[in-house]
Amino acid sequence: MAKRRLRSLHVSRVDRLAVMKALPFVDQAHRALRVAALVLCCSGRASAQGSAVPKEVQLSPAARMAIDAPARSAAERSRARVEFGQWTEEDLADADLRARAAVDAGIPSAVVRSRELPMGVSPLVAAEALADQGLHGAAIEVLTDLPGCVASAQRAECFLALGRSHEARSAAEEAVRDVADGKCRESTELVAAARAMIVLSRVVGADTDACEAILEALSQARTIDRLNWRARVVEAEFLHAKHNADDAVAAAREALALNPRSSAAWEVLGEIALMGFDFDGAERAAAAMCEAAGSIDVAQPCLGAARLRAESACCRFDPAAALEALAAARAAAPEWSDGLALEAAAKALTYDFDAMRAALALADARAPGSGSAWMVVGRFLALARQYREAADVLAEAARREPAWSAPRNELGLLEMQAGRDREALDALTEAQRLDPYDKRVRFSKMLLEELLGWRVWESEHFRVRCKPGVDEVLAEDMPAQLEAMHAEVTKRFDHVPRERTTIELMPDHRHFGVRITGMPQIHTVAASTGPVIALEPPREGGTGGSIGRFDWLDTLRHEFVHTVTLDRTANRIPHWFTEAVAVDTERRERDWPTYELLARALQQDALFDLDEIKWAFVRPKKPSDRSQAYAQGHWMVQFMREAYGQATITQLLDRAARGERESDAFVAVLGISREQFMSDFKAWAAAQVKSWGLAAEPSLADLLAAAREAAEAADGSAMGDLVSPERLAQLVEQHPLHPDLLELAARRAVRDADAAQDGGGDAPPQGNAPTTALPESATALLRKYALARPLDPWPRRRLAAEAIDAQRWDEARDHLAFLDAREDADPAFALELARIERLRKQPRAALTAAERAARIDPFDAPTRELAAACAVEAGDLPAARRHVLALTRIEPTRDQHRRRLERIDALIAAPVAPAR
Repeated sequence: MAKRRLRSLHVSRVDRLAVMKALPFVDQAHRALRVAALVLCCSGRASAQGSAVPKEVQLSPAARMAIDAPARSAAERSRARVEFGQWTEEDLADADLRARAAVDAGIPSAVVRSRELPMGVSPLVAAEALADQGLHGAAIEVLTDLPGCVASAQRAECFLALGRSHEARSAAEEAVRDVADGKCRESTELVAAARAMIVLSRVVGADTDACEAILEALSQARTIDRLNWRARVVEAEFLHAKHNADDAVAAAREALALNPRSSAAWEVLGEIALMGFDFDGAERAAAAMCEAAGSIDVAQPCLGAARLRAESACCRFDPAAALEALAAARAAAPEWSDGLALEAAAKALTYDFDAMRAALALADARAPGSGSAWMVVGRFLALARQYREAADVLAEAARREPAWSAPRNELGLLEMQAGRDREALDALTEAQRLDPYDKRVRFSKMLLEELLGWRVWESEHFRVRCKPGVDEVLAEDMPAQLEAMHAEVTKRFDHVPRERTTIELMPDHRHFGVRITGMPQIHTVAASTGPVIALEPPREGGTGGSIGRFDWLDTLRHEFVHTVTLDRTANRIPHWFTEAVAVDTERRERDWPTYELLARALQQDALFDLDEIKWAFVRPKKPSDRSQAYAQGHWMVQFMREAYGQATITQLLDRAARGERESDAFVAVLGISREQFMSDFKAWAAAQVKSWGLAAEPSLADLLAAAREAAEAADGSAMGDLVSPERLAQLVEQHPLHPDLLELAARRAVRDADAAQDGGGDAPPQGNAPTTALPESATALLRKYALARPLDPWPRRRLAAEAIDAQRWDEARDHLAFLDAREDADPAFALELARIERLRKQPRAALTAAERAARIDPFDAPTRELAAACAVEAGDLPAARRHVLALTRIEPTRDQHRRRLERIDALIAAPVAPAR
């Protein structure tokens, strides 16, 4: 007997107890089968980027045994080959088997293309082929007089697709009633019952018990027939709709292990791949579907592959490619409902909303009461951050189907991203009421309810909120500094956002992930959705579930540039461009590993083109791709500013706001094509790399090889891996500006000096910390190398230490300022700068450095103490008050902080004596 009670199936006048008895509790045997199927039959599970789509699928040994069972007749073996996707030409000579294979492979137009049914084809298969092409009315005619829950479930799905919810409910209830009455006990019938319950969940809503009942029916179907791959496909589709991607992938892969040619299984995996912007995986799934379809009829387009490719193009915001992907399928199946919906979505992504409405009218003509097409269009508009239009379209989808949770789910997440919390909570509450099984809705609603109880700080242009507690230290610090940053960024882009920007301090990484995506897994510390910026507070060592320390103001400067450029362009700015101008606006200088990354990409002809760079941010193929995308985008904007002027940036933003394609905007603003831009950029970049000292000629390898050959020719000796000190000195004398030689010589000189200090040992010192003053010859080499390769921080670190030891404060300050400008996670350089500026009697400069350290490590009491002292010395009492107030929260038991705060408040309140 079942240990769980399946209390609510939303079936009126149906004995729920009878339904329970029809679906007895499933034992754990099918779990072993699921694991075995995955291990044995689906390779590629750990493929690049964890793709949902396997690179290769092998038929399950169990399925192979079923096909080859000795007891089978030739006809039974032929039917088994078709069932498990192993059909041959001889098998396809049978009309019914060919029709079954064609439907499974996603080419229903190969079965029937009109209302006249082909001879020898099962009515159920013919009806399925008609429905898959959008000929739902014709399918209903075929199914009307057919008995059984399978026909009833198919009728329910057809009525639903036509927007005829009442009739869909009636047909679905009939299918479930047959199960409850004990009329349907076959595995295929239980799968049909599950499909009927899914229809009911959409037309009348679904509580947790109803969702469990669906999964229970599918589990029982697998128990009765452990090789029933269709049960696994339905389960995968259901779980995918509930945003349970892991289990959906597992179920779909099990289905493929039992039928590698199942178009529906491949399509689920492709859709899940697109959720993670895994375009390669989605294309792999589409190609697999086309290969299966081609084994039956090469002339017929695979509808599932067309759908997946169109969705992929819409995710890439390439509406022309989406329409191209749909063209052949739409010609073969003009009434295809998914094709009509995606065509409308593609029109929406051109920002021609009149064309979008015309396309939606075509979908309405065939299904007046359906919200499906509106849901598809709204989802892609939300992805494109067209918040207002998306909200209107999704609201219409919800109005048409008031019991369907999906439009309200999307609407709630959209409103969260747009910063409209009350509207978001209303939508998510209703979505959860209709479907409590959806993980994304549950996570998002829980966070939103928590957010509404957080403390809020407001300034003219910002609204900061955080969870009560230690993060208030940072929240109270923000408004004044944010307003100064606001003036700088809005002036640069000649635009002030129409709405106040909300900054939300997420207490940990899990909260952050839910805030941005609706799910807890994401890998960054800050993100802008436009009017809302979510940020994790910087914390030392990644404690408390956070990522680590960073300069929060510079990070918010980057994210606020997104807010400004998205607002200025109506959220239509190309992704790479908003990231590029955001990095270009940061105060932090490019670090040395990034210079090396860019130089290597240029020299290896591995720079992204303007199409590749868009998706390197969200779906990198190599570990370095995302870093390269940020750096290269910034580099291209630098070139654009130098070659064409700062005004070109805002002109391109204006073109994006009008919805112009990037290729057209480049020609209009820059006067050249995107291809010519990349060619010109690479020529400029080569000169840049040379100025960085990363393109020395001849190369170090060539120099050493030539020296080795010369030495061997002179005395027959071998040089080994490195040149001798004498030969290295000769090479430096011959090439006095060669950066690689100077680096080699400088590192050797520093190593030898440190080894001598350690007693002559060969081991180099740990880290970069010097153990003693360097000889003048080594210091001279460091200075020469710093000139030859001016952006490498290594010589600067050693020269800074030398200057500090010798109390050459001006020189030490210069080196430390260079190092601090390239550091984001460690306040050490800023703290040392503050100390030196105090020694130099430069209180304002000391305060600037101390405040930078406090931004990187805002919860460190000694850093706040230093910043407060510097502020007092600089005469900036409001800044001193900020830091002392922070100390009262960081160390609440120390009364001296409270007394200091009272004294500063008194000084601020004291009248200013008139000047004499």
